[in-house]
Amino acid sequence: MFFSGVLIYFTAGIVPNFFSNNIEVLDFSRRYLKIAAFILPAYPIFFLSNGFFMALKKSENAMLNNILRNVLVPITVFYLAKYLSADFDSFFWLWAFFQWTLSLLLLFFVIYFMKYRLKKSGTVT
Repeated sequence: MFFSGVLIYFTAGIVPNFFSNNIEVLDFSRRYLKIAAFILPAYPIFFLSNGFFMALKKSENAMLNNILRNVLVPITVFYLAKYLSADFDSFFWLWAFFQWTLSLLLLFFVIYFMKYRLKKSGTVT
């Protein structure tokens, strides 16, 4: 996803032209894609962590992760952006910040889970 993010960042001025001729749409598309390129590497952490917990039959952890990522983060970002009177770019930078924060917290939780919880239960030697 890192390489995809780099590709998207550098083609952000080209790709939207395939979908619209509207100058305003193209401007917003380019700006969004350049910000989204920084978010992309965070997403595999979510997906791999969910797979990890599902494989261990700990689907409640995957469900909690999905609730946080798909319900609480959007609500939080929306209201924080509204409170801050955020513009288009600021909204998506807030989105990036929250996605990366949750992603890193989840990564540390998975590492903790592997080191202490699995070892304690005798699943990992």
